[in-house]
Amino acid sequence: MPYGLTMVETLRKGARLEIRVTPQQKDLFARAAFLQGETMTEFSIHSLQEAARQAIQAHEQLLLSARDSQVFVHALLGTTEVPRKLKEAFSRHTRND
Repeated sequence: MPYGLTMVETLRKGARLEIRVTPQQKDLFARAAFLQGETMTEFSIHSLQEAARQAIQAHEQLLLSARDSQVFVHALLGTTEVPRKLKEAFSRHTRND
């Protein structure tokens, strides 16, 4: 249910979603709902909600992947200066060997 609402709470909200489908699609959805032990409304809500979550997750993963790729490339190609203290620590370490 959206935002953790139960089916009854969702239905009380009064928001409606109407769609037009072919008779074949309606029969397919009705059969699937029956096999799941759900009403057409319950089946439709569950199916649409899951599809929406998957679409959003896939989009967010693509955004994150693109952002991560940019950060990685900038790190490889960037002219980031090594901090002075790190250089000094490395020098001390190599002198002690």
